[in-house]
Amino acid sequence: MSRSQVHGRRQPRRSRTHSPLAIRSWVVGQAPDELHDRLTERLAAVDEAVEPYRDVIGRVLYPMLDESLKTLGFPPGPHTPEITGWLARLMGWNVVARFWGDQPLRGKYLPWIATRGTPANVLPDEIHVLDLPPELTRRALRESGLLADLSALASSEAGAGGPAPQLSLSDALVKAAIHEIEFGRAEAFFNPLVVFVTYELLKTAHYSATLDERRHALDRLVAVFAAFEPDLSQHLSRRADQLLPRLEAYETRLAALDPLLRDLRRHGPTRALLAEFRRRVHPRVTRSDLKRWQHSQASTIALALVAGQARLNPKTLADQLTLARKAREIEQAWGKYHAAFPPLVAVPPQPPSPSPPPSERP
Repeated sequence: MSRSQVHGRRQPRRSRTHSPLAIRSWVVGQAPDELHDRLTERLAAVDEAVEPYRDVIGRVLYPMLDESLKTLGFPPGPHTPEITGWLARLMGWNVVARFWGDQPLRGKYLPWIATRGTPANVLPDEIHVLDLPPELTRRALRESGLLADLSALASSEAGAGGPAPQLSLSDALVKAAIHEIEFGRAEAFFNPLVVFVTYELLKTAHYSATLDERRHALDRLVAVFAAFEPDLSQHLSRRADQLLPRLEAYETRLAALDPLLRDLRRHGPTRALLAEFRRRVHPRVTRSDLKRWQHSQASTIALALVAGQARLNPKTLADQLTLARKAREIEQAWGKYHAAFPPLVAVPPQPPSPSPPPSERP
């Protein structure tokens, strides 16, 4: 894994990307029980695909996870069917995220796909893997080769009941850590696999007895750290955190304009009204503005004012406000759902705290 390969791995710039709000708006208009049924169906699309391989996934991944916990100072985690099922689901979700990270859908790429948390709690430029309909999830699992890879793993010595393979920093393990970074982004800084791989590479790069091993470890470190570099071309301007304040500013001005415009049509552009417009609408309103606004709609004026403040064309702002209303509807739909149902996606159990040093034990 050379430094030249690092740059070859970078994803291409994407000038056409689906809006996260357009993808996430499938929840709008869904009653809580309907939303629960659709989430259950989407969970099942992955769980059913990886169910035959849960046992082999546990046998292969547990040694790696235990070594990661040991590196961080934690004892090995519990190996329960629930944790094995969570690992299998997470593996399937990551495969789906990687597949749709590389494949355009109807001529556009999907936004970043999160595999952590719930669909109600994603970053502004993300969607959740459960925002994808089951047919897209099944297509990703089918075409990515996941099931073929697991079949080969199941027929290997580890999958046939032999001893677990020895943990080593193979290219496959380094690539797995890079995948975790590319799709976990900032959160991957605390990912046990990423911490373990980075730690082992640093040890080798600093302390190996041979120069060739140190150079090879350094090249791999460059690849790992390069994966943390953000792709600034993926910054989306139509994000909920940017759109909702503009919608609030528009609605505030609209509410203020309605009664003022009624008075303006009744009394004309008086000095008292000009003072009220400057206080409640905008401090730079002029008498000429009032004359122009006497026969205008409040919505048109509010749109022009907010667009000017945001340095946007009014038509562009109108499109953004439509998305902002959709973002608010999405938040409201998830709020109703969580009021009716507990979180559907299980959170992985936290590892136990490391034992205190002998001097601190009671």
